[in-house]
Amino acid sequence: MKIKLILFDFFGTLAFLSKRPDPLKFLGILEKFGCDFNNLNWKKGEESLSSLNDFFCKARNWEDSVRLIFKRFGKRPSRKAIQEITSFLKKNLVFKFYKDFAFIKELPFRKALLTSAPKFIFSNITLGGFEKILTPLEVRAIKPDLKAFLSALKIFKIKPEEILMVGDDLEGDIIPAGKIGMEAVLIDRNNSIKIKNSSVKKINSLKELKNILI
Repeated sequence: MKIKLILFDFFGTLAFLSKRPDPLKFLGILEKFGCDFNNLNWKKGEESLSSLNDFFCKARNWEDSVRLIFKRFGKRPSRKAIQEITSFLKKNLVFKFYKDFAFIKELPFRKALLTSAPKFIFSNITLGGFEKILTPLEVRAIKPDLKAFLSALKIFKIKPEEILMVGDDLEGDIIPAGKIGMEAVLIDRNNSIKIKNSSVKKINSLKELKNILI
């Protein structure tokens, strides 16, 4: 491989949620401030948490994400609602780096993030050695949209065959990266992802990247 840059996905690749909001508590807070779920096709349960990313990826900060949620209900949140929901999310959305994250620092390549997560969640994180954090606001698209990957090429002014994409999502990371000519490696820590295409490179730990690249 003639790789000059490694693009990493974040959640599921470098880090994981060690604590997540109780969906019923979260929706209960929204209902307390007047959000009526009877008029929306938004299920009460774990699926509601996955819907959060739709708001987060378009937001510029925690408060803005709350405003976008309320906008979905046709409402404008009070200052109290913004403060309470923001506090709840900050306390209950906690992530940790996988232990093998430390091995990335040893790789003698340029490194960056290409993530669907919002930039404001990285405000208190130290990502030493990473040149850029490319979020939906920077690339103006959300993976697996090819525009997200093409924007990365323009930002770094680099050829697709000189980039390696590393992610845990076959449909969201690996396939779209391959479509535009990037090399791609799927990280499957639990060896649970079924792959039909035998040409897809797969690893079980970030430690294995060294064997592929060097």
